[in-house]
Amino acid sequence: MLRGMLCGCVGAILLTSAYTEADEESRVDLSGTVQYSFGQIVDGATEYGAIAIDHYWLQTMLGGIGMESWYADRLQIILNLEMEISLPFQIGDMSGTIFPQSQRIKSDAYFHHAEGVFHLIDNEMLSLELGMGYFPYKYNLWSRNLGEYLFRCRARPPVLNTEFDKAFHRVLGMRLKSTLYKMWTHEVVVSSEKDLAPVFDYSLSYLTGVSLANMVYAGGGVMLEKVLSINRELTYPESRNNRYVDNGDTNYYSFNAVKLMGRLAFDPKPLIGIDIFGPGDLIFYSEAAVLGVENRGIIYNDIMDRIPVMAGFNIPAFNFVDTVAVEAEWYGSPYRNSNRAVVQSNVPIFDNAPADEELADSLHLTEDNIKWSVTLTKTVAERISLAFQVANDHTKVNRWNRLNDTADDVLYRPEHWKWMARARFAF
Repeated sequence: MLRGMLCGCVGAILLTSAYTEADEESRVDLSGTVQYSFGQIVDGATEYGAIAIDHYWLQTMLGGIGMESWYADRLQIILNLEMEISLPFQIGDMSGTIFPQSQRIKSDAYFHHAEGVFHLIDNEMLSLELGMGYFPYKYNLWSRNLGEYLFRCRARPPVLNTEFDKAFHRVLGMRLKSTLYKMWTHEVVVSSEKDLAPVFDYSLSYLTGVSLANMVYAGGGVMLEKVLSINRELTYPESRNNRYVDNGDTNYYSFNAVKLMGRLAFDPKPLIGIDIFGPGDLIFYSEAAVLGVENRGIIYNDIMDRIPVMAGFNIPAFNFVDTVAVEAEWYGSPYRNSNRAVVQSNVPIFDNAPADEELADSLHLTEDNIKWSVTLTKTVAERISLAFQVANDHTKVNRWNRLNDTADDVLYRPEHWKWMARARFAF
């Protein structure tokens, strides 16, 4: 099936290329990528500590082919297909026997980017574009690992996510973006849930950003998460393990919520006036979010437990490398950073959520409140891109059966850490 899909997509790209070359009003650019990522979880644990991870090797091979086609300078078609080969995290039973399924190589073919963009207005004063499809979305330009909370993190439960070399989120939906005088942007995004249950529910987001004198960059956004439910019984589950009592009334947690985001960056290089720094040097950037404005029940009774904050600084590298990004994050959630209850039971709570307030106070977990990351990037001869990262972040391991692919953090204690490296070749 994967082979047939790959052949069909490659054939479509080549046919489109041949057609547009014969059309004087059209143009097409082809691209390709080969990437190898590898590293180790040096110290970690999964299953809430039941399985220790000691120098566990991770590696992924990725190949991609893409096409960008323009028609009459108005309609832009982007099609980028990738295939990834990786080894899943090996798991077994309590006796230590490794399941044979978890020792098989996983192959996944998927669209990295499949979008049609119509450029309605494009001049010095105003640009306006409408995009629809499946597209990578990133609003914090400088973040290399942490942050990007508005789209990468859900509010119910408020679980943070990171993935090496992927500080963005792929959105299924549509967007309308305007830019005024190339300095002030407004964007409305309608997105459909594709990663975790309940799938296909629609969210509505608004984001804005402004650039001042090429030194100060500020922005913010709001998301009405799951404002339109496709299946109300799944979005508002009335199961026994999902209920709470408020003033004598029985209520149920739901997946819908309102999220807020703010970000700020400062680049002092224009004030210094010394031409020895690289474009990314000396930039300070930060981001904060509220993952659910409304308090609900015992689990979501304190808004401060739902506010992650990150800050980063690009250490001067003087063009020896592109960036040396040092990032840190604080998130005071009193529960494990886990989607297990969503994956296994389709309920918008934490897997280890206590039943009463006294027990909730006694189980406050603080070992994973602080996260950190150091990322180096380097471009060689425009076609080769290298990256190296050392971090204690929100890494989650891939399993052979996918049941808990996005469930638990494996780096949740201060002594846990990993390193990863990546080489990418592109044409």
